[in-house]
Amino acid sequence: MFDLKEHTQIFAEKMSETLKSTFGIESVHSGNVEILEQIPNESGLYVNLMMTGTLYGEYILAIEETTAKRILESSGMNDTDDELLTSGQIFGELLNIVAGMLAPKIKGPTDEITITSPRIFVGKPYYPPIKSARSRLILGDNIYIDCLFYVDKMALDITDSYKESIRRLLLSYKKLKDSHEKILTQQKLLVHAEKVTSLGTLSAGVAHNINNPLGIISLTASKIKRIIDEEDVNKGKAQNSVTLIKQTVQRIANIITSLRSYSQDITITSISSCSAKPFFDAVLSEFINGLEDTDKQIEFSLNYKNITNVQFECGPNELKKSLFNLLQNAVEAVKESSNEQKKWIKIDVNSTKDHLIISLSNSGNKIDPSDVTKIFDPFFTTKDPSHPGLGLTLARGVIEGHGGELSLDADKEYTCIHLTLPLRFKDVEHK
Repeated sequence: MFDLKEHTQIFAEKMSETLKSTFGIESVHSGNVEILEQIPNESGLYVNLMMTGTLYGEYILAIEETTAKRILESSGMNDTDDELLTSGQIFGELLNIVAGMLAPKIKGPTDEITITSPRIFVGKPYYPPIKSARSRLILGDNIYIDCLFYVDKMALDITDSYKESIRRLLLSYKKLKDSHEKILTQQKLLVHAEKVTSLGTLSAGVAHNINNPLGIISLTASKIKRIIDEEDVNKGKAQNSVTLIKQTVQRIANIITSLRSYSQDITITSISSCSAKPFFDAVLSEFINGLEDTDKQIEFSLNYKNITNVQFECGPNELKKSLFNLLQNAVEAVKESSNEQKKWIKIDVNSTKDHLIISLSNSGNKIDPSDVTKIFDPFFTTKDPSHPGLGLTLARGVIEGHGGELSLDADKEYTCIHLTLPLRFKDVEHK
């Protein structure tokens, strides 16, 4: 069932991350989500974005005018009314990005929703009585941004019931169609390719990672104009601003290059039957051969259990690239580790009646608990901002494209990723 408070908290957390990546503004989530019967009508800057269709709801940012003006000043802009509206437009883009990531998680398989363009209002708004939730981001003493959200819950309840009926119908349908499994597999491959072409939920990540740099370029260009207008031009400041623009443009270029590669690598083009042991032996050998000499000092081990004569069906090229991404992440984690003991990466391959179980662990620092739920999100990275952050997303997309699962074992003392692959290929189930 949909949880209004939980969704509002995630909304606030995503907005906090976006504020930091866009403006460099640190904010602290209050940790408290309030349920309101009426959205407050206090004077301030309001930016809202509505969902319409089979579901109806609204994401709202409520910012006191003094807070908005302080943010403007920290970004090198003036605090005039025109600049305040410009600030609203920037916050509208940020809200559009965050809502684009969150709204798809609400809707069911038959829902059709449209996200409207952000609206900006300065003053005291009026909202009719409606149950909503509010989570507050603290920027400093008496400086905060309220994240508010509401949704038509009745529509969600109906959707959940309909979803369950559809699920049962699909299960019955599958039993009747076993004799046509080969044909259905090819049809599912085509559906999977269409999903990849549209990039699905990645569209939100693209908007976030391209609009943010464009916002930086726009603000920096405004700074350059003001510097040029000064009588005593500060060449050092101007040069720094130009350098920032060049770096940001390169960041956009890197994102576009990564997306092109992503759309190609995640598409499963052909299925082959592979012998498990020779396949994984070859993958690890090729990966190690491509490492820098300094990285070859890491101790690699590959262990098998119940794997003799095991055959499995897969897209070999796509699966190999996914394993390369996971191994490369492991190498980087080991290199950055504060652990002074032996540096190692271990792969364990096991089989059951119907599945291959692959566990990939390393001696690097354990993943921060606050990042556990985000590591598979598109564009999420703890590395340099220029890093595209698509490696784990690519790996999960390919594994799920095989009908398998990719998960993090957060209970281990070290980082451990589990891959589960069916021995017989099956594409993503329609849920």
